[in-house]
Amino acid sequence: MKPKRSRKLFCTVIARIIDTRTGEEAGLLYRWNTGATQKEWHHAPIKQFRLEHLPDMSNFPSISDD
Repeated sequence: MKPKRSRKLFCTVIARIIDTRTGEEAGLLYRWNTGATQKEWHHAPIKQFRLEHLPDMSNFPSISDD
């Protein structure tokens, strides 16, 4: 029997997907609350790309509405 996996409830952007031929952003890399990652392309998927990781925002203080 397979172990039960968590449901995907939310995700955060962790990196930009950059086309190595043009230098333009081709998509985004997301990390789900389960730890799984998923690529989302702006247009058609490409084979040659690099990742430009974004800073971890979890250590920043939250914004209040005061």
